[in-house]
Amino acid sequence: MMENEDPCTRPSEVQPKLRQGRRLRALSEGFNKSVKYALRGVGPDRFASTFPGMPSDVLDVLYDGYRQALHGARVHTEGEFDAVCEETQLSDKLHAIEELCESHLTAQSKNSAAATRALRASLLTVKKAEAEELRRLLEAARARRAELEAELESARAEVASQAAALRPLAEPVEAL
Repeated sequence: MMENEDPCTRPSEVQPKLRQGRRLRALSEGFNKSVKYALRGVGPDRFASTFPGMPSDVLDVLYDGYRQALHGARVHTEGEFDAVCEETQLSDKLHAIEELCESHLTAQSKNSAAATRALRASLLTVKKAEAEELRRLLEAARARRAELEAELESARAEVASQAAALRPLAEPVEAL
């Protein structure tokens, strides 16, 4: 990879868009909102309070790096969602659920009581499978979040150590 190439936009990692049914769209929107909320970060003032006594120009660079790390984490996590959906064929499963619901709704209009019982029984099975798949996705997202938080902490420690190494260099300049 070239030094200035953005790893978030490498063409080899671009995922094909999933077939977006109503259920997958709702799941995707909920996941993206959760990721955005979880990785919203802190404001510049709160960030600055983490590094008391740090020169403002160094703090600005650190904060920019922090924001870029959060953005990268969001982009990668959202990309992971599409990859997990693709791996587990979730799009096809949710599409099958929608088709099943439509076919049962058509049957229901013909045989209302019997169709309702059959629809409820089949939907219960489908919903249980869907709920289990969503639990698995949630656990995968939580694990990924934990990994990203660990990476972020590691990056913070690296930045703090680099900033500490630069402080002695800045002291002679400040004395002038």
